[in-house]
Amino acid sequence: MSAPSMTLRPGERASIELPWRGGPGANFEWLKLVCGARTRPTFDRQSKKFLVARIHAQHVLEALIDEFGMVRVVQFGHASTTCVEKK
Repeated sequence: MSAPSMTLRPGERASIELPWRGGPGANFEWLKLVCGARTRPTFDRQSKKFLVARIHAQHVLEALIDEFGMVRVVQFGHASTTCVEKK
């Protein structure tokens, strides 16, 4: 994996693909460090991604950018959402 990625879907937890950090619990500990000790991240074995509450997505995104320099973000909108190009 070249860069970590995050997927945001309406009404779902943020789905995050993280690189291996050297131990089975290292990514859980990193997520708790970034999001707070009371955070309860889970690991989806099927997609092989970590799931955190959407409220923590911005904190995780900023921490990943600080560490890796870039993050691939896929964001899905609602059917009534209109996308516009920012100029």
